[in-house]
Amino acid sequence: MNFEKLKQNAALIVVDMQNCFCHEKGSYSKRVNALVDMKTTKKNVLKLVNCFKQKRHPMFFCVVEFEKDYSNAGLLPILKPDLKRNGSLIKGSWDASLIDELLPYTNDAILIKKNTYDPFFKTKLMEFIEIKNIKLLFICGVLVNVCVMVTAISAFQNGIFPIVVCDATTSTTQIEKEFSCNSIRKHFGWTMSSRNVTDLLA
Repeated sequence: MNFEKLKQNAALIVVDMQNCFCHEKGSYSKRVNALVDMKTTKKNVLKLVNCFKQKRHPMFFCVVEFEKDYSNAGLLPILKPDLKRNGSLIKGSWDASLIDELLPYTNDAILIKKNTYDPFFKTKLMEFIEIKNIKLLFICGVLVNVCVMVTAISAFQNGIFPIVVCDATTSTTQIEKEFSCNSIRKHFGWTMSSRNVTDLLA
């Protein structure tokens, strides 16, 4: 599909680029293997953020955070008991904070706080999308097989064209990442590289 006609109504959503997942000392590394090729993922996320800032397109940074007692975490602590055991993603903690590289851009983006995989669920994201007349949503961040994919599915079901920027996202294995990007292409939207995106918006 040719997205030229929609690019003026494009926005970027950066999913869960928090210390928990993206820093070697984050709590996710204590629970699961470190995410693959994180250095490249960060570089390409920043490339996209810079591009969208320069073009003055809307940006959303979404973060997942929980109360200290995990009372707002739903079934997640039952499914993943080590989440609570490691004190992961508690509101106001370093673990739940955006990575340092993104902090200089927080004034240029709308922060979406969530307590599920889905940034559309019980947040104001859809309200902002409608106000800003966004038709095309570029999605990057972590993890491609969890929150990134759920974001794409929700966008698709809400009639917004989702494009996952696969070289600006990652997972625990390269095979899982490739499988997820293929699934998105087949069922839930489209994929591009960060170079494709910057070329489109140039």
